[in-house]
Amino acid sequence: MIGLSIATVLFNRMAAAADAKDRDGLVSSLSSSMRITSVATVFCMVALIVYAGPLGMMFSGGIAAAGA
Repeated sequence: MIGLSIATVLFNRMAAAADAKDRDGLVSSLSSSMRITSVATVFCMVALIVYAGPLGMMFSGGIAAAGA
């Protein structure tokens, strides 16, 4: 969901820069999109690691061994 919304906005900026033959603008848009996407990915990865145990317990019916 996050990646799609970011890609929609940034793809338009990259397409406009490519159409205008603005190589520096294209590189800048690509660079910022990679940084934004990587920050969102790292945040989601940390959240999944932190909440893996509690979510496992929730879906296993409260069995602590299944959540670990």
